[in-house]
Amino acid sequence: MALSNLGRSKGKTTIIIASLSLAIILLNSVFTITHSFDMDKYLQSFMKPDFIIGNAKYFGMDNYRGRNLETIDEENLTESFIEYCQGLKGYEDGGRLYGAGSFVGVKQKGITIPSGIEQDSSGMPGEYYGKEFIPFNTNEQGDFEVYLYGAEDFAVNEMQVWEGVSIR
Repeated sequence: MALSNLGRSKGKTTIIIASLSLAIILLNSVFTITHSFDMDKYLQSFMKPDFIIGNAKYFGMDNYRGRNLETIDEENLTESFIEYCQGLKGYEDGGRLYGAGSFVGVKQKGITIPSGIEQDSSGMPGEYYGKEFIPFNTNEQGDFEVYLYGAEDFAVNEMQVWEGVSIR
């Protein structure tokens, strides 16, 4: 009886068969695309080593200063912990990234402000936000605050230069 109903309206039957076929083709395509995605290959563009060990500051918590003064040494990476990780089976090579923030400053005296940097009437460099001039941050000693970074050879060799010239 169902077969006889299919023969009654050939136009409707064709549309139903076409829509069911299209649904199967789309489902198969989505399944193929999602299963062809390689998570390891995708993550490789963001992370060169197999694993990274860092404290909260490394992973984007720039304002992290520790829970309190008593536990800050436990929360930072100690030399003994790093040596333990280097002794683990499978460890081949590694390197460190260093960073210092508000404790580092560049002396104001004797520095030449580059052209293109705005200055107020007293010669203090800064930036305009709308009509308001905001001078660059200074620390308690009056030096310009800078964020100073350093890297060991392993990390430098893994970096890609997007603009400029590499001096390695």
